[in-house]
Amino acid sequence: ITNSDDWSYSKIINNGSKPFIIQNNNVFKVYYIDENTNKLKCYTGDDFNNLTVSSDIKLSGNDFIIDSYVITYHNNKFYIIYKINSVVECANSDDGITWTKLNYTIDNNEIIYVSDIIYFNNIHYLSCICLSTNSLRLNDNQFSTKILYSYDLENWNDLLNQELLLEDFSVNNKSYYSNPYHYENPENNNDNILYK
Repeated sequence: ITNSDDWSYSKIINNGSKPFIIQNNNVFKVYYIDENTNKLKCYTGDDFNNLTVSSDIKLSGNDFIIDSYVITYHNNKFYIIYKINSVVECANSDDGITWTKLNYTIDNNEIIYVSDIIYFNNIHYLSCICLSTNSLRLNDNQFSTKILYSYDLENWNDLLNQELLLEDFSVNNKSYYSNPYHYENPENNNDNILYK
Protein backbone atom coordinates (compact mmCIF):
# COMPACT_ATOMS: atom_id res chain seq x y z
CA ILE A 1 0.00 0.00 0.00
CA THR A 2 1.40 3.44 -0.82
CA ASN A 3 0.53 7.09 -0.92
CA SER A 4 3.18 7.32 -3.68
CA ASP A 5 5.86 8.55 -1.23
CA ASP A 6 6.11 5.84 1.40
CA TRP A 7 5.36 2.14 1.07
CA SER A 8 3.91 0.02 3.85
CA TYR A 9 3.30 -3.72 3.95
CA SER A 10 -0.17 -5.16 4.36
CA LYS A 11 -0.98 -8.82 3.75
CA ILE A 12 -4.43 -9.18 2.23
CA ILE A 13 -4.37 -12.57 0.49
CA ASN A 14 -3.68 -16.03 1.89
CA ASN A 15 -2.84 -18.87 -0.50
CA GLY A 16 -3.52 -16.65 -3.50
CA SER A 17 -1.70 -15.96 -6.74
CA LYS A 18 -2.02 -13.65 -9.73
CA PRO A 19 -3.62 -10.70 -7.90
CA PHE A 20 -5.43 -8.05 -9.92
CA ILE A 21 -6.68 -4.82 -8.35
CA ILE A 22 -9.36 -2.58 -9.81
CA GLN A 23 -11.10 0.45 -8.30
CA ASN A 24 -14.63 1.42 -9.25
CA ASN A 25 -16.93 3.94 -7.51
CA ASN A 26 -14.44 4.28 -4.64
CA VAL A 27 -14.53 0.52 -3.97
CA PHE A 28 -11.44 -1.64 -4.39
CA LYS A 29 -11.77 -5.15 -5.74
CA VAL A 30 -8.73 -7.38 -5.20
CA TYR A 31 -9.07 -10.47 -7.36
CA TYR A 32 -6.82 -13.49 -7.06
CA ILE A 33 -6.69 -17.19 -7.91
CA ASP A 34 -6.98 -19.49 -4.90
CA GLU A 35 -3.89 -21.73 -5.06
CA ASN A 36 -5.75 -24.67 -3.54
CA THR A 37 -8.74 -24.70 -5.91
CA ASN A 38 -7.76 -22.50 -8.93
CA LYS A 39 -11.03 -20.63 -8.34
CA LEU A 40 -11.19 -16.90 -8.93
CA LYS A 41 -11.90 -15.07 -5.66
CA CYS A 42 -12.22 -11.45 -4.60
CA TYR A 43 -11.84 -9.15 -1.61
CA THR A 44 -13.75 -5.84 -1.65
CA GLY A 45 -13.66 -2.68 0.44
CA ASP A 46 -13.32 1.09 0.39
CA ASP A 47 -9.69 0.87 1.59
CA PHE A 48 -7.07 -1.85 1.88
CA ASN A 49 -7.30 -2.00 5.66
CA ASN A 50 -10.97 -3.03 5.65
CA LEU A 51 -11.28 -5.61 2.90
CA THR A 52 -13.85 -8.38 3.18
CA VAL A 53 -14.17 -11.60 1.21
CA SER A 54 -16.88 -11.45 -1.41
CA SER A 55 -19.23 -14.33 -1.95
CA ASP A 56 -18.07 -16.98 -4.42
CA ILE A 57 -17.42 -15.60 -7.86
CA LYS A 58 -19.52 -17.39 -10.47
CA LEU A 59 -19.31 -17.66 -14.24
CA SER A 60 -22.76 -18.36 -15.71
CA GLY A 61 -23.72 -20.03 -12.42
CA ASN A 62 -20.60 -22.22 -12.11
CA ASP A 63 -17.36 -21.88 -10.16
CA PHE A 64 -14.89 -19.65 -11.99
CA ILE A 65 -11.76 -21.81 -12.47
CA ILE A 66 -9.10 -20.18 -14.66
CA ASP A 67 -5.37 -20.14 -15.46
CA SER A 68 -4.80 -16.40 -15.91
CA TYR A 69 -6.96 -13.30 -16.37
CA VAL A 70 -7.19 -9.51 -16.67
CA ILE A 71 -10.12 -7.27 -15.74
CA THR A 72 -11.21 -3.89 -17.06
CA TYR A 73 -14.20 -1.60 -16.53
CA HIS A 74 -15.80 -0.07 -19.63
CA ASN A 75 -19.24 1.40 -20.44
CA ASN A 76 -20.59 0.65 -16.94
CA LYS A 77 -19.60 -3.03 -17.04
CA PHE A 78 -16.72 -5.14 -15.80
CA TYR A 79 -15.03 -7.29 -18.43
CA ILE A 80 -12.73 -10.21 -17.73
CA ILE A 81 -10.52 -11.83 -20.32
CA TYR A 82 -9.31 -15.16 -19.06
CA LYS A 83 -7.45 -18.25 -20.17
CA ILE A 84 -8.93 -21.61 -19.30
CA ASN A 85 -7.13 -24.69 -20.55
CA SER A 86 -6.04 -23.66 -24.06
CA VAL A 87 -8.80 -21.13 -24.81
CA VAL A 88 -8.95 -17.38 -24.14
CA GLU A 89 -12.52 -16.27 -23.44
CA CYS A 90 -14.37 -13.18 -22.23
CA ALA A 91 -17.19 -12.51 -19.76
CA ASN A 92 -18.90 -9.39 -18.41
CA SER A 93 -20.53 -8.40 -15.14
CA ASP A 94 -22.51 -5.56 -13.61
CA ASP A 95 -20.95 -5.99 -10.16
CA GLY A 96 -17.61 -7.75 -10.80
CA ILE A 97 -18.76 -10.83 -8.84
CA THR A 98 -21.38 -12.59 -10.98
CA TRP A 99 -20.09 -13.04 -14.53
CA THR A 100 -21.81 -13.97 -17.79
CA LYS A 101 -19.73 -15.70 -20.44
CA LEU A 102 -19.81 -13.93 -23.80
CA ASN A 103 -19.99 -15.78 -27.09
CA TYR A 104 -16.57 -14.93 -28.42
CA THR A 105 -13.01 -16.02 -27.87
CA ILE A 106 -9.58 -14.75 -28.81
CA ASP A 107 -8.42 -17.13 -31.50
CA ASN A 108 -4.70 -17.37 -30.84
CA ASN A 109 -3.36 -20.75 -29.77
CA GLU A 110 0.08 -19.28 -28.98
CA ILE A 111 -1.19 -17.50 -25.84
CA ILE A 112 0.09 -19.07 -22.64
CA TYR A 113 -0.81 -16.30 -20.18
CA VAL A 114 -2.84 -13.07 -20.38
CA SER A 115 -0.89 -10.50 -18.38
CA ASP A 116 -2.33 -6.96 -18.60
CA ILE A 117 -4.94 -4.77 -20.25
CA ILE A 118 -5.05 -1.00 -20.71
CA TYR A 119 -7.48 1.36 -22.41
CA PHE A 120 -5.94 4.29 -24.27
CA ASN A 121 -7.33 6.58 -27.01
CA ASN A 122 -10.48 4.44 -27.37
CA ILE A 123 -8.50 1.24 -27.92
CA HIS A 124 -8.06 -1.74 -25.58
CA TYR A 125 -4.54 -3.23 -25.51
CA LEU A 126 -4.01 -6.75 -24.17
CA SER A 127 -0.51 -8.03 -23.48
CA CYS A 128 0.02 -11.78 -23.53
CA ILE A 129 2.88 -14.14 -22.90
CA CYS A 130 3.07 -16.52 -25.85
CA LEU A 131 5.00 -19.60 -26.83
CA SER A 132 7.59 -18.31 -29.25
CA THR A 133 7.03 -19.24 -32.86
CA ASN A 134 10.39 -18.03 -34.03
CA SER A 135 12.09 -20.62 -36.23
CA LEU A 136 15.16 -20.46 -33.99
CA ARG A 137 13.24 -21.73 -30.98
CA LEU A 138 15.12 -24.60 -29.38
CA ASN A 139 12.46 -25.95 -27.03
CA ASP A 140 8.95 -25.33 -25.70
CA ASN A 141 10.14 -23.17 -22.81
CA GLN A 142 10.94 -20.03 -24.77
CA PHE A 143 8.40 -17.26 -24.72
CA SER A 144 7.71 -13.90 -26.28
CA THR A 145 5.26 -11.07 -25.70
CA LYS A 146 2.40 -10.21 -28.02
CA ILE A 147 0.12 -7.22 -27.82
CA LEU A 148 -3.41 -7.54 -29.16
CA TYR A 149 -5.79 -4.62 -29.67
CA SER A 150 -9.55 -4.20 -29.87
CA TYR A 151 -12.03 -1.35 -30.27
CA ASP A 152 -14.95 -3.30 -28.78
CA LEU A 153 -13.47 -6.05 -26.53
CA GLU A 154 -14.84 -8.59 -29.00
CA ASN A 155 -12.64 -8.46 -32.09
CA TRP A 156 -8.92 -8.72 -31.33
CA ASN A 157 -5.98 -8.25 -33.70
CA ASP A 158 -2.27 -8.69 -33.26
CA LEU A 159 -0.84 -5.17 -32.96
CA LEU A 160 2.53 -5.88 -34.56
CA ASN A 161 1.83 -9.28 -36.07
CA GLN A 162 5.18 -10.39 -34.69
CA GLU A 163 6.95 -11.31 -31.50
CA LEU A 164 8.45 -8.54 -29.37
CA LEU A 165 12.16 -9.21 -29.12
CA LEU A 166 14.57 -6.72 -27.62
CA GLU A 167 18.10 -6.05 -28.78
CA ASP A 168 21.04 -7.37 -26.75
CA PHE A 169 23.07 -4.74 -24.90
CA SER A 170 26.10 -4.30 -22.61
CA VAL A 171 26.63 -2.37 -19.37
CA ASN A 172 30.05 -2.12 -17.70
CA ASN A 173 31.45 -4.79 -20.01
CA LYS A 174 28.71 -7.23 -19.00
CA SER A 175 26.54 -8.57 -21.82
CA TYR A 176 22.79 -8.80 -21.40
CA TYR A 177 21.03 -11.08 -23.85
CA SER A 178 17.37 -10.30 -24.26
CA ASN A 179 16.86 -12.81 -27.02
CA PRO A 180 15.80 -16.14 -25.49
CA TYR A 181 17.28 -17.99 -28.48
CA HIS A 182 20.84 -16.88 -27.75
CA TYR A 183 21.62 -20.05 -25.80
CA GLU A 184 20.18 -23.50 -25.86
CA ASN A 185 20.49 -23.64 -22.07
CA PRO A 186 20.81 -20.05 -20.79
CA GLU A 187 20.71 -20.93 -17.10
CA ASN A 188 24.07 -22.70 -17.43
CA ASN A 189 25.85 -19.65 -18.81
CA ASN A 190 27.64 -16.84 -16.98
CA ASP A 191 26.09 -14.07 -19.06
CA ASN A 192 22.91 -12.35 -17.86
CA ILE A 193 19.66 -13.12 -19.65
CA LEU A 194 17.05 -10.38 -19.72
CA TYR A 195 13.69 -12.15 -19.67
CA LYS A 196 10.61 -10.31 -20.85
